[in-house]
Amino acid sequence: MAWFITVQSVLSTVMMDKSRVETAGTDYTFQTSVVYFSTILAGAIGGIIAEHLGYQSLFLICIAISCINVVAIIKGLHSLDSMRSP
Repeated sequence: MAWFITVQSVLSTVMMDKSRVETAGTDYTFQTSVVYFSTILAGAIGGIIAEHLGYQSLFLICIAISCINVVAIIKGLHSLDSMRSP
């Protein structure tokens, strides 16, 4: 459970950094609400998928989603690097 506290601290810091100064409280609250709502929604959807398709299919879907996220992160990092280069 200690890893969750570390991840949550980093996530909270990033969310606060991305908040606008004039509406920081509202922005942070909205972002935090989306994170927690998404957690509940993902659990429910995962249960439905596991019930209908089985756990093996659920794990394969999770692997595919994770790979898509890794590709998106890599592309995002490359676009940040290209914006920094003159």
